[in-house]
Amino acid sequence: MTGEKERYPLLRVRTDRIEHNGRRLAADCAAHGVSVWGVSKGISAFAEVARAFEAAGIDTIADSRVANMRKMREAGVRAKFALIRIPMYSELAEAAEFCDYVLVSDAGVTAELARICEEKRKKIKAVVMFDMGDLREGYWFEDAAEAARELAPCDGEFLSVAGVGANFSCASGVLPSEKNLTALVNCGRAFEAELGRKLEIYSGGGT
Repeated sequence: MTGEKERYPLLRVRTDRIEHNGRRLAADCAAHGVSVWGVSKGISAFAEVARAFEAAGIDTIADSRVANMRKMREAGVRAKFALIRIPMYSELAEAAEFCDYVLVSDAGVTAELARICEEKRKKIKAVVMFDMGDLREGYWFEDAAEAARELAPCDGEFLSVAGVGANFSCASGVLPSEKNLTALVNCGRAFEAELGRKLEIYSGGGT
């Protein structure tokens, strides 16, 4: 008979090592002016790991599920939360409640999220995604000026466009390069010109 102590499968998580590695990574990135978001989608909202991220100095936790953010928030995790997936219309209310950052690439979704945020008096920051050839998500990078004009009306007190981002090494395996990262910077410049201010985020993503 299998006793309580012999149950399988068993996953042991060394949160001390996660904290140590996270602290080293955050420090190395900070030395180059880069901030880190700790991605939690692979740990299914395991609060102890999220707290190890916090202890490492990572102040934003990124996940692809709003339900995971709710679970971590209810467990007492105090970090900011970023939804690293374009939200569906059906989850915009929850996204407004639990997210501090959200990825966007659709004017209709962004406008509705802005309306909900204003209704709830909840501030949220949007990162506009561009497809640099990985064919995962976002506006096509050559349409940056048009995207800026399309999303500028959504930028306001409660939803603000914080920056631009792209995915690399993901769906189609496109690697970051000087050429495509320069194109991403140009996308951000188009938004800065349209909004009349500097953006705080230029995200090359990571996997």
